Amino acid sequence: MSNDNENVEEKVTLINQDPNSDENNSSKLKTTDNKASILKLVVLSLSSFGAEFFYIFFDMYSIPLQLRAKIPISLSTFPGLIAIVIGLFLTPVISNMSDRCSLRFGRRRPFLIVLFIITLTSVAIGTFGRTIGLSITPGHYLVSQILIVSGYCIGMITGITLTTIVRAYVMDAASSDMQ
Repeated sequence: MSNDNENVEEKVTLINQDPNSDENNSSKLKTTDNKASILKLVVLSLSSFGAEFFYIFFDMYSIPLQLRAKIPISLSTFPGLIAIVIGLFLTPVISNMSDRCSLRFGRRRPFLIVLFIITLTSVAIGTFGRTIGLSITPGHYLVSQILIVSGYCIGMITGITLTTIVRAYVMDAASSDMQ
């Protein structure tokens, strides 16, 4: 008898339910999920902003720095070319190393942190290379030129590699439907 009462109660609740309520609930859940996934994607995309900003900023700002250190205009784009060629060969190697990394911090994070520190250091050396070089050897620009060019090359190489690692991190952190 109790089973019959339970069956009747289930049928009554099924009849009294609005057939569109499940669709409304599922559509509300989908919209909430979509908003949350879009917000997560925006936050993940912002993580690549720093790497791309340093890369573009340093690329644009390096030629005036080189000219102030009395590097001839004909040689001012040469360090950028060197950095791009070295980055072309170094980026797949570092990316492969980050793919195989099994540290407890994660696959990409150690590489992101190290490359970000190297990029910041090289940007500082490239930006203040003239001042540092002239304080070491007053009146001579050779040390300044070496510091600016090496800082620029290392900054470009790590900027290229950092951008690649950040994009891989974003793809790792994003869910499969966002990709």
